[in-house]
Amino acid sequence: MDQREKLEKELKFLNASFESKVISEEEYGESKKRIEDKMKDLEEQQEEEKEISIQEIIDEKQIKLSSKNENDEELDNEEKDVDEDDLDDKEESFEKEKEFDEEDNFDKKDKKPFKINKRIIVWVALLLIILLINFCIKNAGDSEPIEVTVPTGPVCISDEDCKQDGKIGICQDSGEENAKCVFKDDAQVKLTVVNDPNCVSCKTAAMIKGLQDIFPGVIVEEINFDSEEGKVLIKEYGLNSLPSYLFDKSLLDTQNYDSFKRAVYNVGDKYLMKNSASGAAYYFDRKEVIGSLKTFVLSGSKNEVEANVEEVLALFGNKLNFDIVEVDSLEKEKLKDELGITAFPIFLVNNQLLFRGIQSPDSIKEKFCELNNLDECNKDLSKAVFN
Repeated sequence: MDQREKLEKELKFLNASFESKVISEEEYGESKKRIEDKMKDLEEQQEEEKEISIQEIIDEKQIKLSSKNENDEELDNEEKDVDEDDLDDKEESFEKEKEFDEEDNFDKKDKKPFKINKRIIVWVALLLIILLINFCIKNAGDSEPIEVTVPTGPVCISDEDCKQDGKIGICQDSGEENAKCVFKDDAQVKLTVVNDPNCVSCKTAAMIKGLQDIFPGVIVEEINFDSEEGKVLIKEYGLNSLPSYLFDKSLLDTQNYDSFKRAVYNVGDKYLMKNSASGAAYYFDRKEVIGSLKTFVLSGSKNEVEANVEEVLALFGNKLNFDIVEVDSLEKEKLKDELGITAFPIFLVNNQLLFRGIQSPDSIKEKFCELNNLDECNKDLSKAVFN
């Protein structure tokens, strides 16, 4: 994996951590700027190497073309001399022919030795030179770029610069010339993911990958919430949403626990990830209200939501019960406690399935149809978001 791929992987994980609210906006901004600066420096370095390589090739071609022009000039002069010599020879031969009679002249012509035309020789040589120049120019285009040695600074400035799969990276003597990355194994921690495999919105792959990057020693076990084991975990640890992420106490021994601890809280002998950090989508313990779609918005943003819901309402008619609520400060706190909501707008389908943000009509329809199997669900709606 080259340096650019590592930076892109690190930026992708940083975005996932921020979206899951594992890191603060300030930490996200600083880390993102650091990564983008590195990517920019890498691009500038590659561009500089490319420019140097191209300039060397151009200079080489110009030298060879200059040589070609000099050769052409010499050949022109030589050709001119040859033409003059040829003319003199012809005049001299003509004078001699006049001194002999017709018979002797005939015998002389028969015995005259064969001569190669000098003009032909010149043109053949010129053709060979041109072919040689073209061959050299073509090969010059395939030459390898000149390697440029760029001064390097410290190997690392912070632990974030030290990455290795399955290891914890630590930057020793950070920022110094002798700084170096040291890698070590992290403590093993068991992660139990309780989920509904039939829930389309309850995706876990991205979150699990992010947690594996934070805790290289994590061992993941996924359990169906509707299984006997799943029901025991729901009751014992008070789970109310899916997916739910339960860590054992070994979490406290991991290298990155201190920076992660605000995303979890202690429940018995486990540590449960907060809904605001896990991105929980399905609140199965809430009372189901079939055919309902409820939206919570901030004051002044109703029109933007209604513009995208209008097409959905027209499709389902009286089969969909829609309600939109402008939240005040008290309602915000209540939603934060119940659903881990910190940003708006949010939607609740059947009072159980949660999704966030401004959505297109077709996306809203798809979410509604996850819990409501209706004939209208087969129809396509606008995929663009209306503002």
